[in-house]
Amino acid sequence: MEVSRTLLPWLLSTLLGVLTALSGTYIALSCDFLADLRFGFCQGLPFADRNRCCGGAENVDVLSEGCVHGGPLVRWVHWV
Repeated sequence: MEVSRTLLPWLLSTLLGVLTALSGTYIALSCDFLADLRFGFCQGLPFADRNRCCGGAENVDVLSEGCVHGGPLVRWVHWV
């Protein structure tokens, strides 16, 4: 009884920390995806933003707003 009374606050604090980290990660990924959804979508990787679709920020061509190397299975498709 005494052990559970001592460990319960620590377990709840740990659970709260894990849930906070998970919700923060979800918010960050959703913001990246929705911000890039204005310009197009990633064909082959659903719910991926442009950086993840192209394989990293160094593979994004800012002039054409697409990927530097377009693969056959995964590519960035513009709406227009």
